Amino acid sequence: MQKSRLSFILFFEIALIGIIGVLVGFAFSLPFISYFVYHPIPLTGESAKAYEEFGFEPAMYFSAQWFIFARQVLIIFILTLLVFCYPLIKTFRMKLTKALRT
Repeated sequence: MQKSRLSFILFFEIALIGIIGVLVGFAFSLPFISYFVYHPIPLTGESAKAYEEFGFEPAMYFSAQWFIFARQVLIIFILTLLVFCYPLIKTFRMKLTKALRT
């Protein structure tokens, strides 16, 4: 198989794994985020006092705005491309005779 074709297949596999990972992570976290958007976590003790000293309500609020998720998906895709660099370099440095022996 040609090195360029092998690198394309590797890219497709890594991109597919990245997309599946993002979708599964999003599907798993969506119920938790939806719950915590409407039921913030109340803070107690020293952390509640610190929040009140600065004029904030002592609770941890969550957001479900779309651009937060879009930014995270973009970061995961960039990390996936960075991970792809290693097999790409190894593929193009591979010697044919050594690959056939192993």
